[in-house]
Amino acid sequence: ACAHQGRLVIGNVPGAPGIVRRSQRGFPGTFDKDDYIYPDSSGAEITALASHNGNLIAFTESSTYLIGNDFQQPQPLSLGIGCAAPKSIQSLRDGSLVWLGSDGVYSLKPGGGIQKISTPIDKVFDQELNKSQFFRSASVVDYETGEYRCAVASKGFSRNDIILCFD
Repeated sequence: ACAHQGRLVIGNVPGAPGIVRRSQRGFPGTFDKDDYIYPDSSGAEITALASHNGNLIAFTESSTYLIGNDFQQPQPLSLGIGCAAPKSIQSLRDGSLVWLGSDGVYSLKPGGGIQKISTPIDKVFDQELNKSQFFRSASVVDYETGEYRCAVASKGFSRNDIILCFD
């Protein structure tokens, strides 16, 4: 769930894991029965939602979509990059949106391009992290230094015990 333009936006509800619904403006608990969208045409499960720079971003495990104000035609930003952990999503002071994907940390730049920012530590992702526990990951931005810090679990652990730091 996230707040977006005066509305509560929810996704992945029981019985409809691929749905995104928005409340009436100013009434976060009131949802019109016909005001919903499936960003992924195959109905893939929504793993995260974010309101960023006036845009609504919906994630599946392997895709990223921009949902316009008309709430009709989602635009795919990436059909190979998704979000593994909703608590990993953060906005940086340069206007970027950063999150943990299934194979690394990604950034959506203000101009719209997605790039992998964890490439220098791909070996760590491949050999040292417990990817099955990524959904438990959480992050924070240190606004004094501008660093993005994401806590993840190492192999053999189910609790977060490593902090990845990006500036």
